[in-house]
Amino acid sequence: MYPENWITQSGIDFKKPVEVRSYLLKHFENWNSVFYTLFEASEHFTWRPLNYFPLEQRWRTKSNITLIGDAAHLMPPNGEGVNLAMLDALDLCECLCDKSYPNQKDAISAFEEIMFQRAAPLSRETVDGIKDFASPTKESVQEWINMFNQNILPEK
Repeated sequence: MYPENWITQSGIDFKKPVEVRSYLLKHFENWNSVFYTLFEASEHFTWRPLNYFPLEQRWRTKSNITLIGDAAHLMPPNGEGVNLAMLDALDLCECLCDKSYPNQKDAISAFEEIMFQRAAPLSRETVDGIKDFASPTKESVQEWINMFNQNILPEK
């Protein structure tokens, strides 16, 4: 994981592929050589930070506004973002239309609790997964191997 201002403090000029390649080759020196081929073949590099909100982020409910989707629970891409956003919209609609809530603020508050409870574990899993992908340890690699081995069906 890199600090938020890494792009400006790294000293790497991303308009100079030679500088980027040099950094990547050093940073990933123990990785499979196929990555080195990819680095050498690339003529254009773009810094794309993987931002996310604090995992326990909450806010005080307002009576007339809330957030859904990435605006509410930004996390690195994991394939779940659009699913979460659609469920957020559905849950918000259901809460707002539910006559058991005495007012709109209570309906929004109920929705926000549902949303936070659903998004928090996915956010944690995604952030942990990104750490393992970006800086794998022997233990995290072994966990991946074990996971793949458990999901392989025995041959008949």
